[in-house]
Amino acid sequence: MMNLVRCDECGRNFRIRPQTEELPGGGERRFFACPHCGAEYTTLELTARGRELHARLVRLNKTLRTAISARPADPMLPLERLNHRRRIGRLQARIKEVQAALEHESGAQAVKCP
Repeated sequence: MMNLVRCDECGRNFRIRPQTEELPGGGERRFFACPHCGAEYTTLELTARGRELHARLVRLNKTLRTAISARPADPMLPLERLNHRRRIGRLQARIKEVQAALEHESGAQAVKCP
């Protein structure tokens, strides 16, 4: 169960209901809003390129999980797992590079979640 959060604007507690909206140029914004006063809190903004990289990362993770669950005793599995993890690592590094470039361009800094 999701915990309650407190609105910075009206001070009332509410449960987060994630929402998504399309941005110009193929980007995406994920956010939630206070149901009492309508204050919006952006949790993620992705450019079209960021969406593409994120989709690739999700596919790689799914492929890795499928391989592990389908063939747990396969002697080649450790090598496949290592190769997938390397690909995932490279993709995560590219995502961080794109994020850093966007932060530099906009002067804003991404919020890091624990």
